[in-house]
Amino acid sequence: MSKHKICFVSEANQPNYVEQFNNKINSLPDWFDFDYYVSTDSPESVSSNYEKLKVFNLLDLQKRTPATLNYEKLKAGCKLFTYPSNIRRHIINQGFKDGFDYVIWNDCDVSLKTNRERFLTDIENLKINAIYTQNSIYRYGVGANQGPFKGCDAPLKHFNIEHKKDQMKIHDGPTAIYYFDSEMQKKYISCWDQVTQYGYEKPYSLQRGAERPPCETYAVTMNDISISNLPFHHFAIRHNHSIKY
Repeated sequence: MSKHKICFVSEANQPNYVEQFNNKINSLPDWFDFDYYVSTDSPESVSSNYEKLKVFNLLDLQKRTPATLNYEKLKAGCKLFTYPSNIRRHIINQGFKDGFDYVIWNDCDVSLKTNRERFLTDIENLKINAIYTQNSIYRYGVGANQGPFKGCDAPLKHFNIEHKKDQMKIHDGPTAIYYFDSEMQKKYISCWDQVTQYGYEKPYSLQRGAERPPCETYAVTMNDISISNLPFHHFAIRHNHSIKY
């Protein structure tokens, strides 16, 4: 049995993604017995008999940051490029708030392809106060994808972290293991909240600065968080582009 508390978290908003999540949660491997949190704009549509699933109403979670609530209201058929992707911070924060050591973000199209013993052994060898991902890691000034760092000078100056510009980095998104102590959990979410609000009120990037990577990278940078690729591949990712709005 793991000596650490582990929680998987996802969000399932709009009918297509709720259906995708229902298929996912009802297809968990037999050995899976971890807590699972999901944030959704239609809790009544989530359908599963998994006993450790806890469904959170997105609107209820959003009320903790009233300054960004109006910016993050979901409209029916919201397109990907206008989707307020920083709302994932709310369900991640819920995992932190409830005392979990490992909060494991995974998209609705991510599934586990491993076994319990190997999974627990591998994650318990990770170093604390770090983010681990199975996907790409983008770094300022390195590689072709510099989108997450577009317009970074203004927020770097605003948050007084100009000296850390060359340290900026962020993970791609589908999988991320947040392994923080309780103090870092609070600091990280506080920074993410602040930068998200700044991004809406003083646009500095694409789409009013609202996308997740350009906001979360400052939470990473402000707290000197390391981001590393997992030394193992426990997840399978199967994107279904036909369900996008």
